[in-house]
Amino acid sequence: MKRTPLNRKTGLKANKSLKATKTLQTKTQLSSKTRIKFRSKRMEKIYVERRELVSRILQERPQCEIAWDSHCYRNSTEVHERLARSVGGKIVGDSEDAYVATCHYCHAMVTDNPAEAHRRGWVVRSWERD
Repeated sequence: MKRTPLNRKTGLKANKSLKATKTLQTKTQLSSKTRIKFRSKRMEKIYVERRELVSRILQERPQCEIAWDSHCYRNSTEVHERLARSVGGKIVGDSEDAYVATCHYCHAMVTDNPAEAHRRGWVVRSWERD
């Protein structure tokens, strides 16, 4: 069976809220005057608490607690949640031992090697949570 291309009966209509602007390279870009809201007000309150929690944990625990191998940076710069948010972990409100101060290298190793991280105790599976 031979297929025929779909033909449009009416032309495409431009979005009225966007306007075309010229850049220095003389390419046309679409721009909007309204900003995209990153988070809801409720989530922004939670992230304010999260930032306070992270800064407090990094001040209290300046050394990397994971120390995956000899490539560890030793100074903690990030906070790792043992129970991932994607499987029911909380961004704030868990007990202090649910969060681990870690360097960037060790945090990447934990996320890149979940089986080994679980064996070492740095990751909690969803069915193992309390």
